[in-house]
Amino acid sequence: MSTITFAHRGGMGDRPENSMIGFHDALARGATGLESDVRLSADGEAVLVHDKAVWTRGRRRTVAKTAASTLQSAGVVTLVGLYGEIGWEYELSLDLKDHDAAQTCIEAASRHGDGALRRLWLVDTTLDRVTAIRALSPEVRVVLSTRFAKIESDLERTASNLATHGIDAINLPASEWNKGIVAMFHRFGILAFGWDAQEERQIRRALSIGLDGIYSDWVDRLVGVTAEWTETD
Repeated sequence: MSTITFAHRGGMGDRPENSMIGFHDALARGATGLESDVRLSADGEAVLVHDKAVWTRGRRRTVAKTAASTLQSAGVVTLVGLYGEIGWEYELSLDLKDHDAAQTCIEAASRHGDGALRRLWLVDTTLDRVTAIRALSPEVRVVLSTRFAKIESDLERTASNLATHGIDAINLPASEWNKGIVAMFHRFGILAFGWDAQEERQIRRALSIGLDGIYSDWVDRLVGVTAEWTETD
């Protein structure tokens, strides 16, 4: 499996975050994956927005209390709209800011078939939550996002627990990974993802230790360094 290059919030380093133009441009520039955050609007739509509230029509509105159509008028992208605009032939990683949004995301992807579901990575922060997501669909990809400091058991037990519960990947800050830890998770069949790889040296290191997915705000750096690494590997 080639390393997935995830454009964090659509490549927010030089594009408006979580915007349709950012998502479009990230794929056009060679990213193989998009990353965003997902919440539910007042009318139950999955909307791709990081913060709990957004500015629209001169007012700051809470996403959970605002209709999707009103949020869209402020430039917020819906998951249905994303699939309708740019399709599904890329990896899509969604950070569940609203922990009840998983089913809605699965339903949106399933309209495009199992292929879309298998390229949808739903990310949450506890074993209980990711296990609950796995129970919703056998096809969707499920990711535990955490930090070493938050892992209560030893890493090998964590890897074993993730494998037992059918979790696909673990996402840690890229700086916390090393080759040995990557190899250990791989031994249990768990993919290793790393976030916050912003500088070229950080991206090179992430590639050198064998990460399966890398998240970065800077699409050109991520794609360029990955291409160079692939050519010389």
